[in-house]
Amino acid sequence: MPKSAVSVKDINVGETLEESIVDFKSPGKGIFPHKIKNFYGKKLKRFVEQGKYISENDFKKMMEINEWINFDFSKKWGVKCRFHDYEQYKILKSPVMEFHLSETDLDIDFNHYNADSELIMHAPEVIQKRIFDLCSTDKSLVDLSVKTLQRTIDKTLQISKKWPKAKPKLVVHLGGMSLDKIENNSNSEMIDRAIENFKRINYSPSDIEILPENLPSRPWYLGGEWFQYGFAPVEDMIKFCDYFDLKITYDICHAALHCNESNKELLDYTRKIKNYVSHLHISDARGINAEGVQVGEGEIDFQKLFEILRDVDYTWVTEIWSGHLHNGEKTYEGMCCLHNKYRGLI
Repeated sequence: MPKSAVSVKDINVGETLEESIVDFKSPGKGIFPHKIKNFYGKKLKRFVEQGKYISENDFKKMMEINEWINFDFSKKWGVKCRFHDYEQYKILKSPVMEFHLSETDLDIDFNHYNADSELIMHAPEVIQKRIFDLCSTDKSLVDLSVKTLQRTIDKTLQISKKWPKAKPKLVVHLGGMSLDKIENNSNSEMIDRAIENFKRINYSPSDIEILPENLPSRPWYLGGEWFQYGFAPVEDMIKFCDYFDLKITYDICHAALHCNESNKELLDYTRKIKNYVSHLHISDARGINAEGVQVGEGEIDFQKLFEILRDVDYTWVTEIWSGHLHNGEKTYEGMCCLHNKYRGLI
């Protein structure tokens, strides 16, 4: 994996970048080593937290969210945010808002009224420094995952009482990953375990739409690269959703990474999953592990993919790596690219 610049300390606005406060780590999401000398001696125009990537944009003035253009996409678009930056993003009055929850967010009293946007929640992926996993054979992890998903459903229903525009949606990563490579793994058995464990969840489909998300081939969790088995192949998604009569969150990038690794065609994957799509996560991809790539900077043929999904009624948000930083700068960049090229399709 390529390395790029990260800060070894908090770097304040106006502080000069020096070699002594820069380290290099994977993956390559910041300034690459062969470029970093061009930035030594320059003053930063944005705060960079210790351990975070240093990008070229950290030397540019930030655009305010209220300066974003008015988007006129053909489908219901939205933005991803957290409870703490909701006030910044609500000014957009986007048709959709997706909150990506951490474990601690389940304890926050979020009590805002919103009649402009549909509510989408993304369940926590990390709980007590363990990865949410309904496919696991570890009973303690499964019990913890079931408890967390139930709490997330209850939290979503509570918040949705003040978001009257539509029935809430809940995005869920159901598991099926391993830090170590598994020889002779059975995806079928993994999905069967997930089905049995999901039966323990108490909810009504008339109150909330639960949307399993397809997962990438080599996800990054807790600072390491894992192997994804269950819920990456399209067959796993269809088997689980058919059993519970569910639709999915279709992550285009995740599907592309899986197809690259398994030597399959992304457009074929899209055709097979098309009728299950309710929500879309949009970003570009490269290889088998470069996820969250800016739209147009990877390998995905968005024109052909969006044409396949043209007649599907779905909501969507972008999921660009670090897209939330600097007033959602990379999110805005990606959305402008989508608006310029594909607004008639999405």
